[in-house]
Amino acid sequence: MVYIMNHVKKSNGFTLIEVLASIVILSIVIVSFLSFFPQMSLFNEKTKDNLDAVTIAKELLVEMKLVEYTDIIDNNNLVLPTDPSTELLTDSLQSSSEFLVLSGTYREKNITVTINRTEETYLGSNLNKHEMRIEIFESLDDLNPSSTIFGYIKH
Repeated sequence: MVYIMNHVKKSNGFTLIEVLASIVILSIVIVSFLSFFPQMSLFNEKTKDNLDAVTIAKELLVEMKLVEYTDIIDNNNLVLPTDPSTELLTDSLQSSSEFLVLSGTYREKNITVTINRTEETYLGSNLNKHEMRIEIFESLDDLNPSSTIFGYIKH
């Protein structure tokens, strides 16, 4: 009987305090890892929005390269054969003697196309092209574009 009592006293189990301490530490670690998931979701959403804006900008650049500068100047607006069709109107408030600014919406994004009115030259000769900047905005309130892409439009 003495042998059993000595053996019970020398058992190598965990005490209640040790078990509670390990549960508290494990809970702190798990809670800190769980806080990363909402941040990752927000980051993924922003990345998706940026990729969408870049894709839209590239699509519009391809469509704009098919248009001639004189067609835009003659009509004061432009209808691109995108799906759905996109109408860009001349923004007289932002346009100047140096730049022609067109605004519109495409795939629920706000678009601003700025075209340099001066033809590009190289070594003194005209290239028959105008520099163009396409900016994609998430909303009308945004001051910074989600995406900006540059290209040229034929004269």
